[in-house]
Amino acid sequence: MTLWKNNGIGNKPTFIGNMQLPDKTNNIIPVQLKALIKCLQGLQNSENITDIFKNVANKTEGFKALNDLVYYYKNFIFCKMLRNRSDLVAKNLQFVNNLGIASAPILIDHIKVDDIAGVVITSFQDCKEQLPIPYSEYEATIGPVDNESKKQFLEDTNILLKNKKLHPFALEGPSHWLVSPESKKIILESWSLLQDLSNLDKEKTLLKIKENLSIN
Repeated sequence: MTLWKNNGIGNKPTFIGNMQLPDKTNNIIPVQLKALIKCLQGLQNSENITDIFKNVANKTEGFKALNDLVYYYKNFIFCKMLRNRSDLVAKNLQFVNNLGIASAPILIDHIKVDDIAGVVITSFQDCKEQLPIPYSEYEATIGPVDNESKKQFLEDTNILLKNKKLHPFALEGPSHWLVSPESKKIILESWSLLQDLSNLDKEKTLLKIKENLSIN
């Protein structure tokens, strides 16, 4: 999902809601969001999703819109999508979460409201109060991204390659990357773009990403 058009929760993925996991996983969800999630899970008409978001935003301090389809609270993102896209995003995030990829958000829930649209709820690992920001903004306001974060991102890409997958943003460079001001980790968005590998040369791919990261 694309969140920044103009501008961990632990080490293992945790899912709630439609994922049918134990109630104790609800402990990671802020109390301000639990009623919203329950409401969305009971919804049967996707036309009402945006009105529900707006209503919660009017009543809940800190619950804000990034655009008409995307709302956030601290490090949690609620995104309304067409069902074919929400199905793909949820599938890809669940796959990479199971690999322990630090550069991907955690899939909290995929609420399949109807055949038209769904809501994908995600959270960013090791963030508590704010969303990741564009790489260039991070360097301009906070400073250079450290080598540890760069090596983590390279390792994430290597894990994906070993599993015959690649996110194209990894190759396209820092203009497509985000950085968490809290964890300092490099993060990718738009996980619907995750690709199956064809004849891509793994070593050349890693070398290109090393060049993008400016590490030896």
